[in-house]
Amino acid sequence: MSYKYSNGGFTVQGDIKAAEDAERNTVIDFGEDSIQLQTSGSTRLHVDNSGVAITGSLQITQSTDQEMLRFSKTDAETAEMVFEMGGSDKFQMFLNSFENMVFSTTSANDDWLLKLSGVTAIYAQGNPKQLTFWSSYNDNYNTIINSSLKVSGAAQLDSSQKVGTTVVSSFPYTVSDDDYIILVEGTGSPRGINLPAKADHNGRILIIKDASGNASSNNIQINPNGSENIDGLGDKLMNGNKSSLTILCGTDQWYIVGNYPG
Repeated sequence: MSYKYSNGGFTVQGDIKAAEDAERNTVIDFGEDSIQLQTSGSTRLHVDNSGVAITGSLQITQSTDQEMLRFSKTDAETAEMVFEMGGSDKFQMFLNSFENMVFSTTSANDDWLLKLSGVTAIYAQGNPKQLTFWSSYNDNYNTIINSSLKVSGAAQLDSSQKVGTTVVSSFPYTVSDDDYIILVEGTGSPRGINLPAKADHNGRILIIKDASGNASSNNIQINPNGSENIDGLGDKLMNGNKSSLTILCGTDQWYIVGNYPG
């Protein structure tokens, strides 16, 4: 059974029930500025001036090259999706005025903001709330971040710290984005370490260590990029056995902030 209506072209008196519905429990109910679709005596779809309400599951089948679901709104601070958990507790997500996706919850307990099959979770706990990352990614790492991370407040480490360490024995060696501590082995005269251009490296720290303990006869030469400098010099020579050098990239040049002469 199908019906087609056009505005002003047809008038319906009362609600619609299908003749082949023996139990008469499938109904299209027309109310004042509202329409309800009922099955088995219960409303499954309700449309009125405030929106659309669905009772039961919703299945969306995607057509080729078509979006499955889109939220379009003018107020960036209004929740796009809300999950009510009983009482006043609810979880919501929305796009803020900076076009960042925001997850929030009203629960007073430890609040799961994201949980994937019990493996990866992000939740807030304590008072004031602290954001916690937890996962069982592998035996060595709980959380892996494969992009840059900026912390604007104080950072506290309550466990040991592991940093990127590179062993170098072939020269000249060009410092990569992953390097933090460079252990210089092998021989060379000199053993050249080429620094990256200071652009986009402001605040970066590098530690260079004579790991083989032979810098007196196999000098380590730190070379800035192009015409850039280290403390005003075109290069820095390490010539003490077991020596180490800590340098910091500034906006105008690299600076020596730690120097163990060996």
